[in-house]
Amino acid sequence: MTCQDIGSLLDLYVEGELDVTKVAEVEMHLDTCGACRRRVTGWRQMSDVLTMLPTERPAPDLAARILARVAAETAVWRVSLRHTLPAALGALAAALMVIWLGVESLTVLQEGGGLEFVALFTTQPEMLLAYPAEALAALVEALPVVEFLLMLTALGAALFLAQHALAQVSAGHGMHMNGRA
Repeated sequence: MTCQDIGSLLDLYVEGELDVTKVAEVEMHLDTCGACRRRVTGWRQMSDVLTMLPTERPAPDLAARILARVAAETAVWRVSLRHTLPAALGALAAALMVIWLGVESLTVLQEGGGLEFVALFTTQPEMLLAYPAEALAALVEALPVVEFLLMLTALGAALFLAQHALAQVSAGHGMHMNGRA
């Protein structure tokens, strides 16, 4: 038997949990291997020291207290999740709506002549200044005002719901940390 083969058997040998055949194999190896013999001696010394240490009995209600604490913490997180999940999903939906409305706004801006209006304003501002009423009407028609307002509303909703979800998580964590659950 090699040191590698015997390695997993040494702790069982020290604890006296090997059958007679395995004990004979381990002892034959220990007769020829000083390194494994030193390991066994060290483990036996450590075992002797550990058995001399005083043993403490846990409080009789320790298991009940641990189970009660786990149940309380689980309840706190369950309540927190019940309140947090809808707000988080709402924030996600609103954020996706912001992205979609942003893409729509860019599309309307491009297709509605908004970019041309900006180009005209930067290259020939005198034309727009000569016809201010028509320029304003063209601007309102070219800009995606409705999409932009919807996007701002969705952004506000996303921020509000995200803040609400974070507040719920913080409240649940605070209850957990203060032991009020």
